[in-house]
Amino acid sequence: MRIPTSRVLLAGLLLTLALGVGAVLWDVARFGTTPDATRARLQTYLQTDLTRRTDELTRLTARAVPLSSRVLAATGDRDSLPQ
Repeated sequence: MRIPTSRVLLAGLLLTLALGVGAVLWDVARFGTTPDATRARLQTYLQTDLTRRTDELTRLTARAVPLSSRVLAATGDRDSLPQ
């Protein structure tokens, strides 16, 4: 069974149109419809991300501080193994 070329082109065009509409809707849902809404959403996202990264760095630092004396001892003499 042979599918007409016009149907293939129409199906491709409809699929492209549906993907384009979906992308626009996703963009509006993610960033808002106005520059002020976009600015507010990006600011909220960036503030949340910065807070999360700061908390992660604080936790990593708290874990690393007790090890600093062992690190200094290990780097002081490269020929000795840590005890």
